[in-house]
Amino acid sequence: MKNQDTETEQPQVKDPLALIRKHELAALLRVNPWTLDYWRKKGVMPAAIVLGPQTVAWRRCDIEKWLAQRQQNVEPAPTRTPLAGRVTRKKPRTVGHGTGS
Repeated sequence: MKNQDTETEQPQVKDPLALIRKHELAALLRVNPWTLDYWRKKGVMPAAIVLGPQTVAWRRCDIEKWLAQRQQNVEPAPTRTPLAGRVTRKKPRTVGHGTGS
């Protein structure tokens, strides 16, 4: 017999109006909050919603879309090939500072 008081598992529905504030987003992205201000000014990230004179937030769904796009656009790092057969030459060192007289 099941206990009726237990919570039934329901899929979590994402709230399209859920907001994430600057410090929370900075912590999530592991960047300084000032970086978010810079990205906003450069138009790198979605537009923020101004909640007050010193409070901004983003719609969580906009940030999730932005992050998904950034992950798709990231190119893999180029592989470095060994410099086989390449000889580097150093400039000869000059001794003394005068004209040599």
